[in-house]
Amino acid sequence: MAVEIPSAVEWARAVPRERLRLADLDAHLLRHDHDALRALGRRRLDDAGGGAGSGVGRGRAILLGLLALVALVAPAAGFAIAASDGRVILPGTAARPDVSDPVDAAVAFPVVALCFAIATLLPLASLIAWARRRRMRILSDLALPIVTLGLALLTIPVLVRRAGEGADATGALVATSLAAATSVAVLAALLLASRAAERTRDWFPAAGTPDVAKAAAAIALLPESARAGMVAERSDALAALVERGLLDAAARRRAEEAPLGSLVAIDRDRTA
Repeated sequence: MAVEIPSAVEWARAVPRERLRLADLDAHLLRHDHDALRALGRRRLDDAGGGAGSGVGRGRAILLGLLALVALVAPAAGFAIAASDGRVILPGTAARPDVSDPVDAAVAFPVVALCFAIATLLPLASLIAWARRRRMRILSDLALPIVTLGLALLTIPVLVRRAGEGADATGALVATSLAAATSVAVLAALLLASRAAERTRDWFPAAGTPDVAKAAAAIALLPESARAGMVAERSDALAALVERGLLDAAARRRAEEAPLGSLVAIDRDRTA
């Protein structure tokens, strides 16, 4: 699975003082150029160096997608079956929609329990996806547990109301409550842990000894527009570091004057 690596500016706005290395700035600027990165003795977190496991990674991604699709349908189906006694009242209204033909409680409750047991996979799929890329995507990562939580909260009062129909609703209530609790836990984990994890993530592990000349040769092969874009991005990232008090004006000036891919030399001087 490809890792969504932050831009140089995003990195500059989040990097802790104790982890600041200007060589990392070069790496973020060159995050899409594998040859230049390897010349700098770095590699992307998702670059294993040979691509042997790319097919396996795609297979896992497809499997996770299918599981998420099944889990997404499950809570909706569970709610529809639970509410299929035809007496659903929409919150804040007097509307009583004709959901479907009534399903006997003895049949509905076990099906609802199964649906919400499967639905528990939905927020877990979001958590797994986030753990792989360590960057949060609002629309997918948060929406999936929110959908599960919302449907679970709509289903629980329906189950409580139908519990007197002569069938045991305990299993369905437990499964629905578990799906809701799992969704809340995943939402909390994503909101509280994602920013800290992104700040300490090593996006570019070491892959050899830096060779500035070789990196310069690789960068020279890039289109002029791409190099100009990197220079502008570097300027914005350096400005963010200065604004946060992590870099002084002299170091910023020297970094802006340096060729792309050569900031590792400034790091050496700063730590000498």
